[in-house]
Amino acid sequence: MGKTMSKNIWATAFVATCLTGCATAPSFPQKRPMTSEAVAMVAETPVVVEENNAGISKTWFMRDSSAAGAQYGLIGALTTAIMDAIINAGPSRWAQKGANEIVEFVDVSDLNASLVAAFQKQILNAGTEEISVSSVSSVQTMLTTNSSDDAIAVTVNYKMAEDATAILMVAEASYSNSDMNYTTPYSFEKSVPKSELSGPLYRNTFTYESDQFPDPELTEETRVLLVESIEESYMEADGQLPVDGDDDFKAYSKEIEDAQDDKLSNSEASIFLVREWLKDDAIALKDEIESANQFFAHYILTDMNSSVVPSMEGEDSLIATLDDGRVIRMVGAGVTSGTYVSSPGTVVAFPTYGNAFRISDRNEERLKMLRKEAKE
Repeated sequence: MGKTMSKNIWATAFVATCLTGCATAPSFPQKRPMTSEAVAMVAETPVVVEENNAGISKTWFMRDSSAAGAQYGLIGALTTAIMDAIINAGPSRWAQKGANEIVEFVDVSDLNASLVAAFQKQILNAGTEEISVSSVSSVQTMLTTNSSDDAIAVTVNYKMAEDATAILMVAEASYSNSDMNYTTPYSFEKSVPKSELSGPLYRNTFTYESDQFPDPELTEETRVLLVESIEESYMEADGQLPVDGDDDFKAYSKEIEDAQDDKLSNSEASIFLVREWLKDDAIALKDEIESANQFFAHYILTDMNSSVVPSMEGEDSLIATLDDGRVIRMVGAGVTSGTYVSSPGTVVAFPTYGNAFRISDRNEERLKMLRKEAKE
């Protein structure tokens, strides 16, 4: 069990590193606004929801001391690798357990259906905008090479914070039309970057930050429950806990030791807060997903009907303040200028989303099946 766990830890870390790898930041906003001419030509257009396959991932912070250990040669590298594996085992396990618990209440089909329903609502509530939704469908992009030409393509990523206090949901929307060529609205001192010579006519990002749960208080009762949860997660089917010599003994001992200190780590807090999200048939989680998808559907259409070109220099602008205090704003500067952000009215703290993530075992298996089907 321990050897398999270590392998999974580094596999997850590799994926996270690939997704967040360093790159030279562009000197222009990444949003591509529709031109007024394009808005007039598009009129009614279908929406294609690109199906989510990962579900709600659970993030965690992976420690990597390899750079520090490398200066001491092979022995140093091996020592830090072993130490990191022990330290990372607990956070990785709880992230995996959290993802597995979440999928029992909300799976990818629920997420995709909610997003489709949100756009279908836009058809019913169509106003005077030039661009409106004619139909809504979903597509499994792993099984088709169709690029959703002359359609608004939307994909959403859902992930839970390290301590599970909040959920971050990010939608990417784009519109392509093979009969219309993209022309960058930005000016460049030298030649136009290759990335701005082709691609979708429209592109933007929409971020929804969920309401937050406060961190649980560390009390004697909490400490007892924490130890019980750790023991339960390591307990074998026969009721035995790891003993000295077992693969998991060092990781288990480390978690029990950490549970005795005077603070709750992010991973420890998540043990309790994932359960809060899932109370009462996960009503809190489902409400946030519904609100996020309604936000995406409404503001993607709103934004596509605007031809305003964002600037690298400016200030955030307030778009709306909802009855519950939630604030919707447009970013006014930098590469994310022109993107939309929906934030809760009351911010308990600023949640972090780690540098690694876990998806449920169920969704891992589903992805394997899809990859296999795609090759056939």
